[in-house]
Amino acid sequence: MVSAKRKKFPDGGVQAPKPSASSTTIQSFDGITAIQEHLEHIGLLKDYLCARTKKIPDIPLTCYAECQVAQWKHSENFKECANRALIDTACKRCEEFHEIASQSVLLTKRDLPEPVSVVLQSALDFQNASKSYQLALAELYVECRLNQ
Repeated sequence: MVSAKRKKFPDGGVQAPKPSASSTTIQSFDGITAIQEHLEHIGLLKDYLCARTKKIPDIPLTCYAECQVAQWKHSENFKECANRALIDTACKRCEEFHEIASQSVLLTKRDLPEPVSVVLQSALDFQNASKSYQLALAELYVECRLNQ
């Protein structure tokens, strides 16, 4: 049996292999994959923000095209989750994260010396927004599993 190769994250975590292309329909909300995709995006952002790369990562203005929550919310399978407020919270936290990530990228791109307090607050806001979004994804995942 051949095991699939896992990607390593900068913080030492690993990502499970993605499902095959034949399973493109979202059957139910896959919170684990959503969190893994978020962590992969965080890795790209951190690489840019920490000057490990000059390639600016994509930061969508809206997450409807790529976000698993938004894709699932607009699918037939959306009815499996009875807690609409939880879904709205996850979407709001996703938008907040993207806004803060955009601000962090703009601060880095400007390449101007910033006061230490501004840099630290930006990093703290970025980290808190990411954790808040991950928590919302995990809560949504658990809620959907309970309702199946």
